[in-house]
Amino acid sequence: MKYSQWRIENIDLGEIFNYFQAVNDWALDLPRLQSIPSQLEEIVLLAFEKVLNRSKRAGGDLDSFEVALRCAEKSICQYVLNARESSDDGCDKALDEGRIYSAVLGVMFGGETNLEDEATLEFLLVFQLDRLIGLYGSLDFDKALYIFADVIEIKMMLLELELYNNYSANTEWEKSREARERAKKRHKATSEKKVAILAEWDATGHEYKGRADFARIVSSIRGVKYRTLYDWIAEHDKSKG
Repeated sequence: MKYSQWRIENIDLGEIFNYFQAVNDWALDLPRLQSIPSQLEEIVLLAFEKVLNRSKRAGGDLDSFEVALRCAEKSICQYVLNARESSDDGCDKALDEGRIYSAVLGVMFGGETNLEDEATLEFLLVFQLDRLIGLYGSLDFDKALYIFADVIEIKMMLLELELYNNYSANTEWEKSREARERAKKRHKATSEKKVAILAEWDATGHEYKGRADFARIVSSIRGVKYRTLYDWIAEHDKSKG
């Protein structure tokens, strides 16, 4: 994904900035947000409020607001590059579906949680909400569902970071961190199993009646759901042309 593609294209940044200026000035009539569907107003405003608060440290005007977004852009672009180089089988698929957070999760939080990633996540939430609004406007609801799933995951991680910031001694955070580590290990085990099964399909697929026959027999042996295994093979064969 090229750097030039990382732009807020559907949300009017000036409109957002003016809205928060009116809030700060205790205006009785707040500006109408024309670029945001009413169903998403609250979640978009909450997301932008975090980015705007960071930009205030650099002056608080619209220029510094946009600079804060640009700085986070560079960080997330680097995470995407790192994820693609990590040989994670699920990364390219997640990127194709627009699930950017899912694609970069492994490299963004590869070990101990880096709280500097919070600013990057806040930008990524804004970017994904902007894409969601664009897909909503074009009635592309299939792709919008992928983006919405990513938005939910980002919100959950930001909530965890907020809890950690406020209650660093809370043992529930440690339990959550351990749960994420277990999830990563399960994901790695699944990826390794997928590679082995696809290699088996390439080597012995001709001995079966077809994909369904192979999936039915091998799924019970390998402990993988039939539908999952079948989809793996279908995607694998499609990638080979």
